[in-house]
Amino acid sequence: MGVLDNISACATYLRDMEVEERTRLFERLFKERANIKRDSIMRTYKEVGEDWNQTLYTLLLKYLGSTHNGGAMEQLSRVVTYSMVAKERGALLNIEAMLLGGAGLLELYTEDSYIRALKDEFDHLRVKYNITPLPAEVWRLHYIYPNTHPTLRLVQFAASVHKEALSFAAATECRTRKDVHKILSGAASEYWLEHFAFDKAGVTASAHIGAFTNDLIGINVIIPILIANGIYMEDSELISRALTLAKNIPAEDNRYIKMWQNPATPIAISAIDSQALLHLHKNYCESNLCKACLVWMKRRGQL
Repeated sequence: MGVLDNISACATYLRDMEVEERTRLFERLFKERANIKRDSIMRTYKEVGEDWNQTLYTLLLKYLGSTHNGGAMEQLSRVVTYSMVAKERGALLNIEAMLLGGAGLLELYTEDSYIRALKDEFDHLRVKYNITPLPAEVWRLHYIYPNTHPTLRLVQFAASVHKEALSFAAATECRTRKDVHKILSGAASEYWLEHFAFDKAGVTASAHIGAFTNDLIGINVIIPILIANGIYMEDSELISRALTLAKNIPAEDNRYIKMWQNPATPIAISAIDSQALLHLHKNYCESNLCKACLVWMKRRGQL
């Protein structure tokens, strides 16, 4: 029996399961996945000097970099740190200059009055904070969807930090989907909507980070870091808050989840459900570890 056949059989089994039983199963799988993410988050926490603000900042930038530029964004978070950005957050130009200059991207743009102002500001800030810019070669800048271009993501991030003070303490106060969206709610200036990509004249993009991406940030950054901190600090209330938040964010809709879903009778409603299915798919199905899988064991009456 192939992987797809097993997924189809298990998906049918899950659809036929009593809702309460499926909910308990999904929560158990969600916690398994959260523990894997916790291990990764705690490694980052140790690497950045056990600073939760820097950890959150690093994870947010890395996630905004997506598959192609996540590594470069993580490098940037070590070059232009949380404390630097926090000190300069009162001036949007300063944050943009630090992030774009530290990324090594400013030099790729043809100078106009605004780019010149950014470069002049960065010349001052690089000395003030002893910033060594990344080489532009670390970035993938071609064949990238406009709304995920690293320059656009950085100026959206700068606008968000300028609008709302970014901190781990603020993240712990997230209780609803709306609270998560507020963290990165700043709008890039009109200038950047037409100039985010130095080689794509006439191409425009969205000023805001969209609801879809903000939901994913909630699922993949905010909720996991709250759980990681809750376990580290033995704070059961924070863990409970994170689980409640996961129940209030809609399920992801990607090619993996579609393999498990039946539009007529969907089994993934919340982020807990979709994360549970992703955990099944990535950690059991793809590795043919059926005999270690909770769903497989339940199907055979072993649990």
